[in-house]
Amino acid sequence: METTKTDRHQRLALPPHMMDVLRWHVDNILLPHKMRMSDLLFPAVTGGFRSRSCLDKPFENVANEIKLPFSFTPRGMRRTYQDLARALGIHDAVTRAISGHATVEMQMHYSTARSNEVRDALAQMSGVASGATIIKLDDARRERRKRQTPRKAADESEAA
Repeated sequence: METTKTDRHQRLALPPHMMDVLRWHVDNILLPHKMRMSDLLFPAVTGGFRSRSCLDKPFENVANEIKLPFSFTPRGMRRTYQDLARALGIHDAVTRAISGHATVEMQMHYSTARSNEVRDALAQMSGVASGATIIKLDDARRERRKRQTPRKAADESEAA
């Protein structure tokens, strides 16, 4: 296609095994002439765009086959790439380059923190905090006031 919906030209360098899969797809799936002539990788038999609902039935069939206990639609896949890339530790700049998201905000919009990620982060934080001394809140406030008092006096003398 000429550009993405963000009007950016995008090129992706694919590993050889992925190119092999795509070549197989073109050679074996794109049988009608209009499909082969299309610039689209997954065109409709007319060569144009597929309908928005083209994956609804395959998703429903797979969900039934694996006895998925909840409803899952192709729209739910919007966040899957971002979440998998994060889980694999792929750098954010690379993730955005592949997805075509121009901003961090858009990348974050399509990301979700999974419960295991939150659990693991909290476990890491508790490990860091486990050696910390517990201080009563009133004592901490008193200590902070003591530290700020000499600083305020020094600031006032510099201003004068």
